[in-house]
Amino acid sequence: MSYTYFQSLSPEEQDIYVNGPLLPPPPGVVSNLVDPPNQNTLAQASCVVCLTLATIVLLLRAYSRIFVVRVIFIEDGLALCGYILFVAFNYWVYRLVADYGIFVHEWDTPVKNLAGVLYILHVGATIYCGAIMSLKVACLVEWARIFAPQGGRFKLICYIVVWINVLFYTSTIFASIFACRPISAKWDKLIPGSCINTMALDTISSIFNIVSDFAILLLPQKIIWRLQMTRKRKIGVSLVFAVGLLALSSACSRFGMTVKYVATSDTLYAIASVALWCLAEMTCMILVFCIPAIPKAFSEDHILGRVVTSLRSWTRFTRVKSISKEGPRLAGSESEMDTFQDLGGNAYQRGVLLRQLHAQRAQGTDSTERLQPEQGHSR
Repeated sequence: MSYTYFQSLSPEEQDIYVNGPLLPPPPGVVSNLVDPPNQNTLAQASCVVCLTLATIVLLLRAYSRIFVVRVIFIEDGLALCGYILFVAFNYWVYRLVADYGIFVHEWDTPVKNLAGVLYILHVGATIYCGAIMSLKVACLVEWARIFAPQGGRFKLICYIVVWINVLFYTSTIFASIFACRPISAKWDKLIPGSCINTMALDTISSIFNIVSDFAILLLPQKIIWRLQMTRKRKIGVSLVFAVGLLALSSACSRFGMTVKYVATSDTLYAIASVALWCLAEMTCMILVFCIPAIPKAFSEDHILGRVVTSLRSWTRFTRVKSISKEGPRLAGSESEMDTFQDLGGNAYQRGVLLRQLHAQRAQGTDSTERLQPEQGHSR
């Protein structure tokens, strides 16, 4: 309904209109404007999982940088900005859930709620562009620093992709903010104003995300497979950096949901899926940035590494102790059990593999005696 037509209605008609549904319900469906069906629980659970996962990996990276490497780079600051915006995006999703609900059909949404919902979506879209731009630039800057510290073509390509991302997302932010005159006409459809159609921009943005995520995934792989290291180690390093597949999958899913959102008349319901896939994509980009630095956090020279080593030692000791208690059923005599317990403790202390101990025990007393010279020598 246009502003001119709305103003031509009587106050009673305006009241009826703003309290009615945005869309007429499909045949056989009755509008529920009081307690409409929704998927608030799904959205809340998604926010909790994504926020928890992103926070954990970011803290581990921060620990690695501050206490292990003891060097902070510019990309760490960019990633922190992206994380702060990511937290803000979570807040606006919670705000939408708490105030209006999510995955609510337009025939279950009163007209008077439209301005509030569109305002939240407008702010969320702007935050998303800022967050994903910061995180992608952080990844690319780190790739350039790690794989081309002396410069070269790889570093040039990384920074070209950086500036393409910066220019695109900055332009998208400005286009989204100033799509309407006045700006508030973007969310308040009952005031005079004019807007450009931003549906095409949403589709282009989704396609660009897929292309840029693919570039971030592909760039380090080419360098990794040229490094002088074993094939097994190359595969391991490649898998660490291949976490970008998760971001690429999220971007593809977001594109699919955007196509549905553009094509449907029930836009508020369809855009909820787009919002959650944006949340997943940001989470994956944080993982892409943080995971390669996490192994250093568990270095044995630092507290986290010592904790992990202690837990492993305790687990091995518990396993040996448990096997020792089951020894009588396997050994058949108390003296053999004592021998097995002694060997089990010595094997644990000297790093003898437990499976070797089992094999030697199965061969009888002669096999276990063959361990004695080694034990005597160690003493």
